[in-house]
Amino acid sequence: MLQKIKELVEIETKIRDISKKSRLPDIVDARVMYYYLAKKYTEFSYQRIARQVNRDHATALHGMKSYNNWNFASLQYRKQLTKLHSIEQLVPEIKEEDIQPSDFHDLFRARNIALNSQVTSLLAQIEEKDAEIKRLSSWRTV
Repeated sequence: MLQKIKELVEIETKIRDISKKSRLPDIVDARVMYYYLAKKYTEFSYQRIARQVNRDHATALHGMKSYNNWNFASLQYRKQLTKLHSIEQLVPEIKEEDIQPSDFHDLFRARNIALNSQVTSLLAQIEEKDAEIKRLSSWRTV
């Protein structure tokens, strides 16, 4: 399960390997996402979670503190939180099923198709409401 969460984070953040030794902000943020998701959706210890990305338990604990800062300063970390929440929607799906890493792309593709159909539906509703507003505004009384 930890490996699947790691791969989901890497796909969504477009980072090839979050376990490589780097302090670049994008990679650090991706690891924070991984720590949060791994702790929330698994029963593993910080030591086991951190070992998956070649870190120690103290780094995972620090990452969780960083996540708490994201919630505290949500405007500043909006981009990271948006990515995190989009990944978080997929974690229960991979937890329930035995999805292989090669299937992640199909999972993301299916999610994007579903979201596109929702967007199309919402845009149609907006157009209908705009037409209704125009029609009702012509009925104004003096």
